[in-house]
Amino acid sequence: MVLTPDAILANPLSGGALRRQARAFLSTHEAQPRLASIFATHQRWLLSMLALALYLGREGYPDSPGLRATLLLDEAVRNDVASRNTAHSFLQEMQRFGLIEARISEADKRLRLLHAQDFVIEMLEHWMRIHFTTLDALDGGARLARFTAAPHGAARLQPLIVAHLLQARPIRVPGGTFAVFTWLDQGGLLMDWLIANMDEEADGNGRIRTADISITELGQQLGLSRSHLSRKLKEARMAGGIGWSDSRGQLRLWIADDFRADYFRYQACKLALIDQ
Repeated sequence: MVLTPDAILANPLSGGALRRQARAFLSTHEAQPRLASIFATHQRWLLSMLALALYLGREGYPDSPGLRATLLLDEAVRNDVASRNTAHSFLQEMQRFGLIEARISEADKRLRLLHAQDFVIEMLEHWMRIHFTTLDALDGGARLARFTAAPHGAARLQPLIVAHLLQARPIRVPGGTFAVFTWLDQGGLLMDWLIANMDEEADGNGRIRTADISITELGQQLGLSRSHLSRKLKEARMAGGIGWSDSRGQLRLWIADDFRADYFRYQACKLALIDQ
């Protein structure tokens, strides 16, 4: 039976499973900080997922002829993900960081087609395994085992998943306190850190404590400078959902229960679409 967002949220195992998932995202960043930090905002994440879906969804993988840059630009606009200029700048940055490369088409020497590096596909497979692990933890399923056993599982599934993600407004345009973080540099990673390190229960004021940490140490974990992180935390505090007190250089961070609920709702929607 396919899980729904409400069924996921009602599952008594969901809280622990989603916290473990947040920790897995953080571990991925630690293992591949260069790759993970490229997708620093929600828009860049959507662009990367769309680009991979178009690349993998061509005439088969791994024998795909490659991706035309103009196709991504057109689809980014059509799906209201980004403007052509933003999508073009994104592709240029991906090339500068060595995540993709342009190769002359064998079929038409006038064309230069984009190809993802192998480690990018490996990271995508890892991303999918994290979500299948969470889903299996909720109902004792065997999605991860089936995915691992399937040849070219990521190439077969990812374009289908992205087609659903782009049609789901809660994923494309998150609301509530969650939305505050989606356009911040490393906002997604910061949210994962807060969830991974939060206490089990809220206090009498509806606040949930997280681990005490210095702003320098937190910046190092997220790949942000101290000054940049300070500005982003202040922006998030002004918008609501997060706060802190400062004790001898240690931030005693807390999140609002509404923020936790919004984060869990977003993840439940994403997991339900992946399960479907």
